[in-house]
Amino acid sequence: MDQHCVSIIIPVYNGAKTIIESLDSLLKQDYIEKNYNSVEIIIINDNSTDNSFSLVKDYFNDKTIKNIILSNKDNLGLAANYNKGIEISGGDYIITMHQDIILKNNALAQLVSAMDEETTQAAFHYVDHPREIWEKYNFWQKCLFSRLLDKRFYGLDGKFDLFRKSILIDVGMFDTATFRSAGEDGDIVKKIESVGILKQTEAGIIHIHDNNPNYSLKSYILKHAQLSEAQGALYRKHGITNIIELIRAFFRECLLLMLLVPYLRYISILLIFLYTFYYTKNVYIAEYKNPRIFFLPFINMSLLFVSLFYSVKGFATGKQNL
Repeated sequence: MDQHCVSIIIPVYNGAKTIIESLDSLLKQDYIEKNYNSVEIIIINDNSTDNSFSLVKDYFNDKTIKNIILSNKDNLGLAANYNKGIEISGGDYIITMHQDIILKNNALAQLVSAMDEETTQAAFHYVDHPREIWEKYNFWQKCLFSRLLDKRFYGLDGKFDLFRKSILIDVGMFDTATFRSAGEDGDIVKKIESVGILKQTEAGIIHIHDNNPNYSLKSYILKHAQLSEAQGALYRKHGITNIIELIRAFFRECLLLMLLVPYLRYISILLIFLYTFYYTKNVYIAEYKNPRIFFLPFINMSLLFVSLFYSVKGFATGKQNL
């Protein structure tokens, strides 16, 4: 295989707690040791309010690997930062990487080797969510990530994915007009699938997230609203190809709509009741002594209405703005 230049783009926003650990795992990759001069790291500070920017600059003071460190005057969001990095990148391969992941051994090599076939336009990773990390979260972070606990997911979501730079340019790069803080990954998948092949790899990462003791109920609700709005905007832009995809994407919303159908109403109530417990079942086990556990079913029920509202809003406006 011909030598390719790889540009790794890492947007950073208030990532002081995780970014150094993420960078350490990146620079320890065998691929970088063997191809040191053909890798560049582009870090874009997205107007952080913590000391992320200074940490990153200090980190690279004694590093000889090519690096570009930029700082935005305004908070632009993931899609805009990816595009900014692509525009200044020198690589023919582009990797998007999040600030809160740890790369497993040979993860970078796994991604790059997947591009041996010319028809492959992008390669994606798998992500693990270990229990030992989840147990360190506060109550509301545990709720948010409960369904991911001890599971492995394959997919292209921007956390650690590789693209041919040429295909990103051909499809118009990331859509900043539609997606601000969520949904840009699903959009780029749809666009690339229409012109080439996305390849699953065994590039493994661990998502450590920011263990934030101040993560609140408001944050929990906002995250659901963001994802639901992005989902609605995504389907407004690309359409729905089949009924199974529709039900899978809007399962929670469908439960609420079933309440309007007389013969399905009682089934819907039962399913809603079961869903509110299943969605955060791990929290009920781990936090059974926490008094907030008694309110959690009602909060989860309320989230169904939040999801419905913002899904409709995203579909109606065709934008993800939160």
